[in-house]
Amino acid sequence: MAARFGHRPPLKTDALTELAAIIRDTDDEFLRNRLVRVHRELSGSEASELRILAPTLTVREAEVLELAAIGATNLVIAAELGIGSETVKSYLGSAMRKLDASNRTAAVSAARSYGLISNR
Repeated sequence: MAARFGHRPPLKTDALTELAAIIRDTDDEFLRNRLVRVHRELSGSEASELRILAPTLTVREAEVLELAAIGATNLVIAAELGIGSETVKSYLGSAMRKLDASNRTAAVSAARSYGLISNR
């Protein structure tokens, strides 16, 4: 009947996405673990757990890390993406903060472990 009036029931994925956001925002470790367990049961996937807890990178931050992962210098990354080298440094710094990494190598490693960039 709801569809008859142009309304649709919320999608399960919408609820899972919202639950994942709540999990990321929760500082209480006990509560976070309970919420992760609920998310896993609802989604039917344990693989989603790392993505839930992963920091959110912008598309540009991920692109910069993908290129850094293959050994590209800041100048090469800048040329490849059509941005300035200072902008590359800014994206790297932002990604490093989000990933709690002290250098670009640690940021690449963390991004790979969260599945945010490829493992090539």
